[in-house]
Amino acid sequence: MAVPRPEPHGPCDCGNADFTDGYCTVCGERRPEPDRDEVAVRGIVLVTDRGLHHTRNEDAAAAGVVPTDDGRFSFAVAVCDGVSTSVDAQTAATAAAQAGVAAMLDALAACRSGHGAAATGLAGAAATGLA
Repeated sequence: MAVPRPEPHGPCDCGNADFTDGYCTVCGERRPEPDRDEVAVRGIVLVTDRGLHHTRNEDAAAAGVVPTDDGRFSFAVAVCDGVSTSVDAQTAATAAAQAGVAAMLDALAACRSGHGAAATGLAGAAATGLA
């Protein structure tokens, strides 16, 4: 599960609280995005925050859980730093985090070692072509 993007909320800088398709109905500015994204997944807490010098949060995280044969669980987590100079860094970071976790969970379900699953996750993230 990736850290979900919360719906932007709050008034526009001009003070207006009415938006259509994410844009202020008075001044036309885009609705401000939240500074923090967070979610809990079976005991794993994922949090990403907007950087000090950025207008939006460009980072992403994802996590997942797969049961093991002995009734326990294996966890997979990926955190991706959005590259500020890229186009739509948040989208690239989210795609890479989700692909990495999916690949790790598949590897863990196939009884691969943690090291092998991590390597598979890195390859999965890189294969998105966005990482």
